[in-house]
Amino acid sequence: MSHRPTTTSPSFPNGETPALRALAEHLTAIADADGLAHLILYDRGTVRIAVAAGDPDDADDHARNGRQLYFTLGELGPDLAQLRSGVLMRTIIQVPTGAIFFFLVGGDVHLYGATQHAEHTDELDRLMARAANGIRRDWRYSELDFGSYLSVARNDGAAAGAPGPPAATAPDDRPGGADAEPDGGPLAPLAGALSATGLHHVAYHQPGRAEVVTADVFDDPALEEFFAFLSRDERRAQYRILGERLPGLANWLNTALWAVTGGEAIRLVLDVELGALYLFALPDNRYLVGVTLDQTLVEVADRAMQRLTAELTRRLGPAPR
Repeated sequence: MSHRPTTTSPSFPNGETPALRALAEHLTAIADADGLAHLILYDRGTVRIAVAAGDPDDADDHARNGRQLYFTLGELGPDLAQLRSGVLMRTIIQVPTGAIFFFLVGGDVHLYGATQHAEHTDELDRLMARAANGIRRDWRYSELDFGSYLSVARNDGAAAGAPGPPAATAPDDRPGGADAEPDGGPLAPLAGALSATGLHHVAYHQPGRAEVVTADVFDDPALEEFFAFLSRDERRAQYRILGERLPGLANWLNTALWAVTGGEAIRLVLDVELGALYLFALPDNRYLVGVTLDQTLVEVADRAMQRLTAELTRRLGPAPR
């Protein structure tokens, strides 16, 4: 994607300071009408810096969206605390025509970004991560491994002459989830998508069906370190509870953000300090929930969820009426 920097000056709705002016440079550097068209820095849900490279008439809607995201995502705090997964530091809400990003910068400061170019979501996600960490460096904070991008960069830099990461567990050897379908069933790809070096848990939800089909590799000895404070069964139970809540969150986001997205969420990423949770939409209101416990594998697990969603969409077709 070619970058066309904005000529729009940043605004400071609640007052300008030299420090805020310096921080605004991080936003104007990545703002682009064909990419991140709206960028907003919030302090406890209050707009401190706003940059609009896109339609200025949409600026108020975006500012309102960010405030709503701050309070709504904050309500997930108790659920995430139960998982001992740390704070929510990166959220992606992707619709067929674009995406919204919401990144923790530090304390109660968040960076909001929006694009109407879904095909550039991955690249723009990395731009957001760099901007958020750029602000953190200005504040003498350590960088956060948003999307595992720092881990990936470190691994790439050490790749020459160094052994690669452990190979993913072969499908036949993976400790499959207790509810996974036998080989050959329409949901057989659930277990096949899992690996100790990628996606660790997946659940298939269907409206009107109390049973949730799940698979995980929690019993793999390589994941032992992630069960110091929660047992495997406790994690399974907590992920089931949270998985049943996420569609409600997605539906709320669809309604609240419709004015600027114009579409329903097909991908929701909740990137926490210890791994990530994913919700991917399937036809007829069915959905997948995925989990990785390892922050260094967030991008790998995301790719696994994308492949699994495409495969299940092909296999399942429309839900029975």
